[in-house]
Amino acid sequence: MSVFDHGFLYGDGVYDTLRTYHGMVWQMKEHLMRLRQSAKLLLIDVPWSDEQIIGWLDTLLKKNKFQDSRIRISVTRGVNGFDFLSSKKPTLIIIAEELHEQPAEVYQRGVVTVTLPWHRLLPEAKTNNVLPYILARQPLHKKNAYEGLYVDEQGNVLEGTITNVTAIFGKTLIAPKEGILPGETQKTALLVAKKKGLEVKWEKLSLKKLLKADEIFITSTVREIIPVRMVDGEKIGTVCPGPQTKMLMNAFKEYVESVLPF
Repeated sequence: MSVFDHGFLYGDGVYDTLRTYHGMVWQMKEHLMRLRQSAKLLLIDVPWSDEQIIGWLDTLLKKNKFQDSRIRISVTRGVNGFDFLSSKKPTLIIIAEELHEQPAEVYQRGVVTVTLPWHRLLPEAKTNNVLPYILARQPLHKKNAYEGLYVDEQGNVLEGTITNVTAIFGKTLIAPKEGILPGETQKTALLVAKKKGLEVKWEKLSLKKLLKADEIFITSTVREIIPVRMVDGEKIGTVCPGPQTKMLMNAFKEYVESVLPF
């Protein structure tokens, strides 16, 4: 990769994160589609077919021989001078590293979160320019927080710095719809919830309402479903993980096992 590559000089590129289960890639097509959508928003061409990318990734995984991997596929504008309207020769980078599971207590006790008066620029795209993420996460360790939740000027909860947010009220799940990067794991979790007879609503979620939730969980490709026990020092619900979150955590794993040919 050249030092004149836009990805290096300007963070001018997009990426998506995937994972494997027992060596098999989870939701490959969905993540490649999101990668292409992100690139389109930045006017970056992705000239490689899904089949080509999958082939290269398969070769990489076979060489690494990891049982479970964290994968990052990046596309930059390449070496393109000071032109941000085209991508004459984009750069593709595929990284696969061994996936290290989160500590068991993260799932058994839930995590502490804090709110951040912040939102990502162009949230619908997963871009290489992650300075807002870096600045947002720096204060977390001082507050002993696992994750930060973005809250906009109107007081609506958007998403986490690296996760999506879902609140549970009884048997109804509410997930923010606008101003977020749509999460594939969240979509799957809510699909599973519907299959289990729960109601799902995609709508605005104010911080005031979030704090009154019976249960809250956050999701990401690598971390799956993580229960939240506290937001800004306020305890959520009476037990963590709550009954619906605990059920969904188990049901999500069962769903993955039913889809992938283990």
